[in-house]
Amino acid sequence: MIKNEYRYLRNMKTIEILINKLDEHFKAKDKYFELFSNNDTRIEGWFKAEILKSLNELKVNHCISEFKLEWSIKDENGKRKSIDFIIKFNDDKLFLIEVKAIVISHHKTPRNLNYYFREDHVGILKDFYKLNSITPYENKCVIAFIYPTPNKDEWDNILRNIRENDKTTNWACVSMFQNYHDRNYFMPVWINIMQKDNPIFGDLR
Repeated sequence: MIKNEYRYLRNMKTIEILINKLDEHFKAKDKYFELFSNNDTRIEGWFKAEILKSLNELKVNHCISEFKLEWSIKDENGKRKSIDFIIKFNDDKLFLIEVKAIVISHHKTPRNLNYYFREDHVGILKDFYKLNSITPYENKCVIAFIYPTPNKDEWDNILRNIRENDKTTNWACVSMFQNYHDRNYFMPVWINIMQKDNPIFGDLR
């Protein structure tokens, strides 16, 4: 699931617990992504509910110690922001997590990947920017559900745009595109690599 070259990131093993659990959980829900694609619908509440189930299982199995849904927190300017999930792991590391559903089936609308990664108030970039504005916390993660799975060229172009955007250079996608070739969706996960305790940030830019 995780790119090997990112395994040495500090706290990578911590967030890997969550990523692997979500990967297992949503793989079993693959047929729902086909249904959502055929109806060209984004049901972000469903994704949050399914993540909630996974988090509860992780807590019951003592893999995490605490989690909160839609937690309110102040940004660097004192404005309150709502974060989709706050997760506390057993090593006391806190992660702020934003979730985004992205449908690109074109059955009812012409929306493509670029539509969701453009500079406006509805795309996924605003989630990166929101998390960047919350400076006291370094461990941050953005999880997207893209369905159906985009083609490789489209995806490579999106990754290149994020790397070249001065406001998102601190985000690294740790998901392996080829692992989703037989699924009706792709679940890219980005983590913030601009951590104060992460001396190897320069090597990943």
